[in-house]
Amino acid sequence: MNDAEAVGWIQEDATEMAALLRAADPTATVPTCPEWTVADLGTHIAGGFAGWYCYNASTPAPEWSLEGLMGAIASAEATVDDHLGNVTLLESAVEQFLEIVTGPGRDLSTWCFGGGSAPARWWLRRAGSELTVHLTDAAGVHDRWSSTSPAGSCEAIDEVTGEIFPRFPAILVGMAAMRGEEPVEAPVLPADPVALIASDCDRGWTLRRDEEGNAIRERTAASDAAAVATATGADLLAWLHGRPTRAPLDVEGPRELVEQWNLHARVASAQS
Repeated sequence: MNDAEAVGWIQEDATEMAALLRAADPTATVPTCPEWTVADLGTHIAGGFAGWYCYNASTPAPEWSLEGLMGAIASAEATVDDHLGNVTLLESAVEQFLEIVTGPGRDLSTWCFGGGSAPARWWLRRAGSELTVHLTDAAGVHDRWSSTSPAGSCEAIDEVTGEIFPRFPAILVGMAAMRGEEPVEAPVLPADPVALIASDCDRGWTLRRDEEGNAIRERTAASDAAAVATATGADLLAWLHGRPTRAPLDVEGPRELVEQWNLHARVASAQS
């Protein structure tokens, strides 16, 4: 996707997210995240766009601070006690965020999740990926699947495997610091690569470990993959975030190896 297409993906998912949240009982449990209520989900996603994403994408890297980020999230005033207010906040914050990452400041050097710096527009796909995953959560409250396009799901897979997985150890440390907790140890990556294929989007990826033990994502299903997992883009994305899938992944090769590359699920399991 180019930036304009990514904007359309986010706008479509945000519109559906707002409609699903408005139509849900704020006290209902989110099936894919049983520790959350609908109100919790609304607070998280609204506060995320209004605080986390807008602050990170608009603050020059040398001026970024954890205190500043926490202050921005607090000032967003997303609380579980104002569910419908959170939905309205989400709608306005998404538009504000999109103006930041596509406007004159889109090339501003900003702090990058997991360390380092990146242009403000880097946050466009990070926000899209998180929104799409949480849209799956919101749709599950209504016992349905989200309407995210296969292209949107595949863009999220590309972002998660290419931007988050390689930074996973640093991200775990950073998130623990934000929560005031001890960091969870990053999973040791398998030595053998695996390939993921989206059956509805004609896209594939290979995940492999480099010499330093970090993840590398290639935008093709490599012939040397020791296992190949095929599913729709939506199911692959859900699986990559430890969510239930509509159908099991079709795996050629050792299924255990494929599961070893499910880093989010492995971290969640270690924390439980």
